[in-house]
Amino acid sequence: HAFAPAELSRAARGAELQDVRVSGEELLANWFGWMNRTLEATADPRDVPWGWRQYAYRGYLLLQQLDRRLLEQRLPPAIFYNLMITAHTPHG
Repeated sequence: HAFAPAELSRAARGAELQDVRVSGEELLANWFGWMNRTLEATADPRDVPWGWRQYAYRGYLLLQQLDRRLLEQRLPPAIFYNLMITAHTPHG
């Protein structure tokens, strides 16, 4: 990543945000997407069959759901490529 989870937390707290939480998203879906895009980059887009496009799209969505249901809440954010940050502004 461009940022580590601890760096994001520190930056958010440094901006006086509260209840800072950093989490990861789309672990398997990202790996699947990177693999497919790598293969697709070697092909002429006109030669990519509709079946492949459906496989890539539906496979990504399926793995995204698996990530959400099983992995994102259980694994440390540092192993994910995509990081999400949530926080609240202080009440003044």
